[in-house]
Amino acid sequence: MSKRPWFVFVVLAAFILVVGLACSAGGDVSPTTAPTAEPAALPTPEPEPTAESQLPALPTKESAPASVPPFELDSNVYEHPSGAFSFNPPSGWTASEGTGGVAFTSPDNKGTIDFSATNTGYDLDLTSFESFVQATEANYYGWRPDYTELGYELDETNGSVLVAKKFSLDGVPQAVFTLYLLNGQAVYSFDFWADDDVAEEYSDPYFELMNTINVNSANAVDLPVYNYVTTINDQNDLFQFDFPLAWTYAYEEAEDTYTDTFTSPDGNSLIQNITYDDGTTWTKSSAGQLALALLNQVYTNGANDIKITGDKVQPDGSERLTWESRSGGFSGISFFETRGTSFLMLSWLVNEGYEDVYGPVFDSTLASYVIP
Repeated sequence: MSKRPWFVFVVLAAFILVVGLACSAGGDVSPTTAPTAEPAALPTPEPEPTAESQLPALPTKESAPASVPPFELDSNVYEHPSGAFSFNPPSGWTASEGTGGVAFTSPDNKGTIDFSATNTGYDLDLTSFESFVQATEANYYGWRPDYTELGYELDETNGSVLVAKKFSLDGVPQAVFTLYLLNGQAVYSFDFWADDDVAEEYSDPYFELMNTINVNSANAVDLPVYNYVTTINDQNDLFQFDFPLAWTYAYEEAEDTYTDTFTSPDGNSLIQNITYDDGTTWTKSSAGQLALALLNQVYTNGANDIKITGDKVQPDGSERLTWESRSGGFSGISFFETRGTSFLMLSWLVNEGYEDVYGPVFDSTLASYVIP
């Protein structure tokens, strides 16, 4: 069993920072903005053997005699059915289990731990790992009321990131920190929540719990790739679909056009929806011409580099185009349709060599696509 060094003193200091600043009058810290990465082929990393990894013992805090802790740890180890991680959970807390993770909630609903493993398809480098973290923070936390990022610490040596933040949930101030771990072909997210008024007393038992965590990324490879998703609802109610929580979201608007773009952490794949409406009606021919023009102008900068390899009308009336770059390097699938004066095109782009990794992700996106 291999042990992994941790920046435990930073973790401890950051959570104390959460407790202290969540109550202060200041704290106007801008949340980290997730970078928008352009698709670019990355070298395939050499896989390394993965073994069960245990978080090392945390340092003992010297403090005055404490009151009775809000919870004790169960002596029985909880192991997620995937085998990707295990730990000693709080005794008496209610568990809610998912495909790649589990959440435990205290009887009084003042504390929650939410642990998960994400299969990334292959081992990410540190830049891609940070993109994963920042996108997850933006898509899961950044939109919440009163959100403030209090601390962000990257340990490059050990592939881990700590993010401390505060926000409100149903009007109740929360103190939360998340520890992200890059381990083999998996990214682990360990979320520790507490209502602000009990955050300080939760800190000690939370760190005791953290010390019991074991991870095994060799088992995480059996999980679906990027199985944690969130939903986008179009501003004009033209579409709704799920996209991976850890993919960077970007919105751009121009005259008669707006785009919603979702980029994988490594930049090797993206999903994009283009909506165009200039007030005119469409014929089947004019819609097809616009689709081809967009493929050549948007995805090849006007180089007319796209070769159509498949064209098929779908049962719902949309048209599916399968295509590739003539000069090589990437390919894609696009679905286009018209509704009144609106033209919509949903596309998947992928760099050569990553089709098998990201194909199932786009399939899941398509399966979730509905008209509200």
